[in-house]
Amino acid sequence: MTQPVDSAALKAAFAARLLQACDAAGVPPRHRGRLRWIRDEMQRRFNEQVTVEGVRKWLSGEVFPRPGKLTMLAAILGVAPGWLSNGPSATAVEEKTAPFRHAKPPAEADRGRLILDRIRERLGGTVTIMPGVDLTEPTGEIWDAERD
Repeated sequence: MTQPVDSAALKAAFAARLLQACDAAGVPPRHRGRLRWIRDEMQRRFNEQVTVEGVRKWLSGEVFPRPGKLTMLAAILGVAPGWLSNGPSATAVEEKTAPFRHAKPPAEADRGRLILDRIRERLGGTVTIMPGVDLTEPTGEIWDAERD
């Protein structure tokens, strides 16, 4: 027979991990702007609206954030979403992945630079396509498959 799950204990453990992650990530201390900082980072990095009251409830262990917000919160704090949600037992199954990137698509002007940054990241530096032509400094021209 299984033990019933203590929801209050799970929420308290989550809140303790969240506070630990905030302290480790250099988030402003409690009563010195922590709630607003988390709210502002969610807005700035992911264009996600959260209230200071909602953040307060996460930090006090009254409620869990929804899965999408939990993933964003983990990315802001630099921790694995599984660890933040479930604790140390989740770290054994976490995979090494690339850092979480912005959820919204980039503007067209930034798109070329992001593509080139990913190419350089994967190939390790300057990318030369033929002698005298490299992709280190993009021209700003957008490639159009229909044109070629």
